[in-house]
Amino acid sequence: MLCTDGPAELSDEQRTRLAHHNIPVREESIARLEGTPNGALEHRVFVTEETLPRHTLFFNTGQFQRFPLFSKLGCDFTGKGGYGAGTRRKRTSRGCTWQATPHAMCSL
Repeated sequence: MLCTDGPAELSDEQRTRLAHHNIPVREESIARLEGTPNGALEHRVFVTEETLPRHTLFFNTGQFQRFPLFSKLGCDFTGKGGYGAGTRRKRTSRGCTWQATPHAMCSL
């Protein structure tokens, strides 16, 4: 299940792929997480007070580049602040070549 805590902003293709893998999308806001006294997650509670039993939670806090090295080298960035690695290997406008590795790192 994909819980987006608000509008998902997914394309039709993304929704189709999720549906193909039987992954439902819940867009309503999550009011709180509740768990056991020892800190284990038991369920999510939506603003509607509906609960969703779950023992794991994955989330993204958002990211941006804090160090200007790659932008100074001419690397392109995506709208979300990551490196633009559509083909995994790229030559920048300044002639530097970099490659995104399977571990989402860049090497020059």
